[in-house]
Parts: sequence; C-alpha cells; structure tokens
Amino acid sequence: MKQTIKIFLTLILTFSFFGCESDLKLSGNYNTCERGLYGELFLKNDSMRLATSMEFVSEWRKYEIKNDSFYHFSFGEPVFRVAKINFIENNAFELIYPKDSVRYIFNKMNIKIDNNITYEQFFDNFYKRKQEIDCFKESER
Repeated sequence: MKQTIKIFLTLILTFSFFGCESDLKLSGNYNTCERGLYGELFLKNDSMRLATSMEFVSEWRKYEIKNDSFYHFSFGEPVFRVAKINFIENNAFELIYPKDSVRYIFNKMNIKIDNNITYEQFFDNFYKRKQEIDCFKESER
C-alpha cells in the first residue's frame, strides 16, 4: 500500500513539475473551406506552407504546437500568431484565432503535392481540388 502511494505521489509530482506539455507535429496536406474561401495547408516536419484561392502561395514557415496552442508567423506579414488547436479526429483539426475571432477547420487530403510543377499547373490542380470539395460562395453557385 505504501509503495502504491509512493508511486502515485511520484507521478503527481512529475506531472506537476514537467506539466503535460507536448511538442506535437502534424504532417501531410490539409484543406479548408470557409464561405467559399479555399485554402490548403502543407505541413512537413516543423514547417508549413499555405496556398489560398486568392492565388497566394507562402514561403515555408516554422510552426510549433505546445499544449493546445499553435504558434506561427503570419503569412504575408511579420506578425506572430497564436491559435488554439483542437484535434477533431485523426484526419482533421481546428484552429481558432481568439484575437481575430476567426476559426478554420482543416481536413486531411490524401494526395501528394508535386513541388516541381509550375505556378500555373499548381493552381490548375488547386482549383480542381476546390471544386471536388464543392467550396464555393453562394454567389458563385
């Protein structure tokens, strides 16, 4: 009994001392559609890249997940961003930016993106993927 209590107290002290902090990493390709605005997020190791239906493709940027927060520099401007991350299921997650009251749900895409194609070829395929998930504004229907 004393041994069990000792082990239990050791576990409590360990978790309180080190916390439940985790350095999670996502990988793969994800898409999102919010009111017809389509985006794809590409994650590899500790870096991410974003493409949007405004024909914008970012450079690779570092990201980090700690506990329930997703840290990264903004795309297109040197502003540091923090979002709350919720893992919805194995193939989806949600980013909530409380400062802007913005929410995105990203779903895993089971495709490989060829990085050796032209900008035009990439966006031809991008718009086909957008059409496949039926991501259109009401005015575009």
